[in-house]
Amino acid sequence: MLRAGHTDPIHFGHDVNPDAALHTCETLLVVYSGARVELARVAAGAARRTGVVGSMVEAGRTMSASTDPMQSPEWEAARHDWYEQARTQLDTLQQAVNGATPGSLALETIYAPMHDMAGLAGVFGYDMLGRISRSLIETLRKGANPLDARMLMIAKAHLAALAALHARDVRGDGGPQGLTILTKLASIHA
Repeated sequence: MLRAGHTDPIHFGHDVNPDAALHTCETLLVVYSGARVELARVAAGAARRTGVVGSMVEAGRTMSASTDPMQSPEWEAARHDWYEQARTQLDTLQQAVNGATPGSLALETIYAPMHDMAGLAGVFGYDMLGRISRSLIETLRKGANPLDARMLMIAKAHLAALAALHARDVRGDGGPQGLTILTKLASIHA
């Protein structure tokens, strides 16, 4: 357990291989405040599911000593790995949603990848991508499963926004344009 101001590693539990993934995950996601520690624990699970940690382990990368781990070259490499995986994932999801007809696409097809993106996007500095992903999964949970025509339309709009923001490498909250995008997406929920 990491406490604010200490550099002890975070221990994520019994489900992680302590010889490789745990060490990489611990050093990759160590941060120095209580709130970010909890976020790092959540992100660690998502990183394992999406392969970000696996790609770090396979490449033999470990985290160098740094006052702020998010400023290290290893963190940037992990961010880049996630960014590339997110692009592929968004392409796959857009194809699935655009090719679906009402009643043919299960919620789970979109839910798990968007849940992971909602968590990891914020960790890697893409707060707007995280907010849109979270908005999508919260809306879809309230709708029909498999997705009906309305839920497919909502998914298409959110995925189009995510893909456009991702293509432009929009980090942070997106500023005034980000607020406009969130407002427009919220208007289709009503």
